[in-house]
Amino acid sequence: MAIAPPTALAAASRQIALRPSKAYPTAPGTAQYQQQPGQREIQIEVEHIRSLAGHRVLVFVKGTKIGTARVSRRGVADLERNTERGQRVPQVEPGTTVKVRTRGGLTIVLGCGVPKLCSQRGIIPICRRNRVLRPDTDDAEKLRG
Repeated sequence: MAIAPPTALAAASRQIALRPSKAYPTAPGTAQYQQQPGQREIQIEVEHIRSLAGHRVLVFVKGTKIGTARVSRRGVADLERNTERGQRVPQVEPGTTVKVRTRGGLTIVLGCGVPKLCSQRGIIPICRRNRVLRPDTDDAEKLRG
């Protein structure tokens, strides 16, 4: 009996809109992820955080810190990671959370890679604490109020 070698990951591309927190209401952001056989790359950018110019912000994917980015004089923080450069890049699937926060712990932006519709019935998923809630789950009932 022969054992098949591990297959390479299929190509994928995802874009995650990062929504501003109450602490930084004008700070939009994006996370772009690309995956090809043998390579993964992620780029995270946050804008309109001029009050943090010169400071470092922390970037988390799936709740794990993947790096820090220095905020420019224009109020932009940008972080790029690529496995081809020997950098750690987690795999990003639908529902993966991306968070950027200050060193003091204040969230600047937060988002998750959730498709607009997760089924043919039109169930709209909601991101909450590193998981996806759908209207057919118990926790989603609480959200409907």
